[in-house]
Amino acid sequence: MEMFKSAAGFHITHIPYRGAGPAVSDLIGGNIQAGFFVPGNVQQFAKEGRLKLLATSGLKRFASTPDIPTLSESGYPDFEATSWIGFLTTGGTPAPIIERYNREIVKIVRSPEITKRLLDMEFEIVATTPNQFRDWIGSEIKRWGKVIKDTGTKAD
Repeated sequence: MEMFKSAAGFHITHIPYRGAGPAVSDLIGGNIQAGFFVPGNVQQFAKEGRLKLLATSGLKRFASTPDIPTLSESGYPDFEATSWIGFLTTGGTPAPIIERYNREIVKIVRSPEITKRLLDMEFEIVATTPNQFRDWIGSEIKRWGKVIKDTGTKAD
């Protein structure tokens, strides 16, 4: 939300939540006016007419909601904020163990059953190498570090 506030040039009050459940409940209840959520947390409520989907924060529209534009399409061309899940381990883990974890996880994620389930939940499957993942995390740290520095965001 801080990144969007900066891009759009408006002010709203940040309300920290411990998880999506309470935040979605407060949005449905009218206690807050907006929020960023992963699709699985809100799409059913949108189908029921209890929430209105305004835009997606990734670079492409979701298959399940093709009529909902991205923020990039909506006038914020450089806006991208996505959630991700990754498998990490402690520093110093031997390379052969990391390589084995990676091989097995990629095999699982690319299996037809798991692929279907993940795509049904609107996950984009990115199964790269440990080095590519490390580099991507490094770029995310830089990008979000700039947002934090520029906005003065503090962890609550």
